[in-house]
Amino acid sequence: MYINLKAFLTKLTPDNPLYEYEQAFKRDVPEGNASEGIYIQTAQALRDSRTLKTHYPFSLLHPTFLDTAKVVYISRNPRDTLVSFYHMMCLLQHFSYKGNLDEFVDDVINGRSRCKFVCILSAEFKSGSKLYCSL
Repeated sequence: MYINLKAFLTKLTPDNPLYEYEQAFKRDVPEGNASEGIYIQTAQALRDSRTLKTHYPFSLLHPTFLDTAKVVYISRNPRDTLVSFYHMMCLLQHFSYKGNLDEFVDDVINGRSRCKFVCILSAEFKSGSKLYCSL
């Protein structure tokens, strides 16, 4: 989630969605300055054993990432992901997909949909990981 820094730096009330972030930042990094980036400062303030979650593709991670960190890669069944993505594309007005599921699958297979991104991420991790094990 990207933080609206201008809103974050104003006095937040408990009904503001950013209020929890502000409170956590103040608790975890009492000497921190939000204008210098809350995520980096928060990560630096954590103890050495950290858990970080990302949706970044494997190719955007540092080349030595697997040599310096333990990685747990979780992926969904591609068929389940495809059906879920189809429903999301139909429900969101921004996309308002009008076809049926069969047409959507055909669009994905033929590269006419954004859903191919999910399959690429999974394939990219499997090909780049030295320790990949399919369970």
